[in-house]
Amino acid sequence: MKKLFALILALSVLCSFSVIAQAADNTVADDTAMLDENMILAREKATTFLNDFDSSLNVTLSDPVILYNAQQEPEAASFTINDTGYIIVNLKSLRVPEFSLKKSSPFISQDKKYIYNGPVSYYETISSTEVRSLNSGTIIETNDLAVRYNEMTADKAIKSNAERSALPEDRTDKNPSRWQTPHYCGVDGAAILLKYWDDNFNEAFIESGKETAETFVSYLIDEKYLLDEGLSGSDIVHGSGVIFKSSTGISDYIKDRGLSSGYAITDVSYSWSTITTQVTTNNAILLAGTDAETHPDYPNHWIIVYGYKTVSGERFLLINDGWGDDEIYTTADSQYYPWGLVYIYEK
Repeated sequence: MKKLFALILALSVLCSFSVIAQAADNTVADDTAMLDENMILAREKATTFLNDFDSSLNVTLSDPVILYNAQQEPEAASFTINDTGYIIVNLKSLRVPEFSLKKSSPFISQDKKYIYNGPVSYYETISSTEVRSLNSGTIIETNDLAVRYNEMTADKAIKSNAERSALPEDRTDKNPSRWQTPHYCGVDGAAILLKYWDDNFNEAFIESGKETAETFVSYLIDEKYLLDEGLSGSDIVHGSGVIFKSSTGISDYIKDRGLSSGYAITDVSYSWSTITTQVTTNNAILLAGTDAETHPDYPNHWIIVYGYKTVSGERFLLINDGWGDDEIYTTADSQYYPWGLVYIYEK
């Protein structure tokens, strides 16, 4: 009798394990099917969106890559556009956070696991505990990567909003310089902004002979206008630091160049209205986005805005990413730019 009971018990346990395993298999299968469906919807959205952006485009999408969020969940999809650009579509909301018709996709392999953590914030998983920034090459612990991008599920209707793509758009007459040095992005960004004004408004902004990236950036650091570290907007404009380690800011640089009677620099909170106003007057703007891993001691990354556009009802910024690339459109959603704007203006 005991043997019979033990046999029945063993069979019951085996059946339970079998049911659990089958349920797990079904869950995986359901998740895979849903992911496949979302990838199809994302491709349709990308095509519709790009037609709204420019109806003359003959769009061909290829090389689909699944992008994960910092919680290691499927979050978005990247597609190559006509072999020359890329577009990212969120798999849950079908919103487009970023695209470019000219810059190559940062996600080049379908065999690698990539993390997309918001505008121009890209990572590659290199182990179960580490990721590598595709911009800086910095390797960090996966657990140290703050969650910057994780959208909520929304209505996934694929709608064309071509009539809304005619909303105001503009860009500066010339692109800012694509300077990139080994120094911090705030210093590089300030140098690019000053070079833009030197090229387009007044050649007195930069002394002759100092108009190359490394030469000018090093000059700003050596002369204590800026510290080579993570900088806030106030640090860039007014200077920062303590005794024996301080800077005087770009406002002081403008004064030393004899330009303060006609020009000034300011830092303000993020504002779509401010951006459109400045771009319309042919001005470029420094904008701080979130990127905690790039500067562990200061959670931002400075980019340069020189255009704007509304596509399918969504606002976008045309940017130089501060890593040496431009012609990139990123979402203008203020949640990704909590650190404000810096720009130069004529008095």
